[in-house]
Amino acid sequence: MPRSAKSREAIKDALLRLLGEKQLDAVTMTELAAQAQVSRSTLYAHYPNVNAVFEDAVTDFCNSLRLLSVQMRCTDCMAAPLKSKPFCIALREAGKYQHLVRDSRFMSTLMEHLDLISDDAFYDSVPSDHADLNRALRTFQMSGCYAVALDTPPEADWRRIQEALDAFIANGRKAL
Repeated sequence: MPRSAKSREAIKDALLRLLGEKQLDAVTMTELAAQAQVSRSTLYAHYPNVNAVFEDAVTDFCNSLRLLSVQMRCTDCMAAPLKSKPFCIALREAGKYQHLVRDSRFMSTLMEHLDLISDDAFYDSVPSDHADLNRALRTFQMSGCYAVALDTPPEADWRRIQEALDAFIANGRKAL
């Protein structure tokens, strides 16, 4: 891995650790550089501010997810190859991203990221020229999955909950 890529990874990993101690707004570039063990000039060469590091970390998290076109059709989600995870599972098994996904800015940053990469109509029954409606439905589904995945205790029967949510979403899609 080139030195530049190693620095970027060290910076993002440092932010993930700091988010375990404090809110994003309280993280400074100085402490981020110290935690990443890079100079401030190296940090600023890669990122203009802490929010940019956060956004890059959210993008990394998104790269581990199933394709959004599969995510939105929950009944297809579990049938997809296991190289990537459904959103709900990725949230529950967040690993090093656990503090990132629980940050108050995570969902808005995630939705902005999805807006940049998504121009498909995810609901077949909604005409593709109704981008606002498709976005609203995508936001509703993703926000609901987010809330349930993070609110459900680890000891709960997640598979049963996931199947019930998938059935609910599938029937909602049919109602459109």
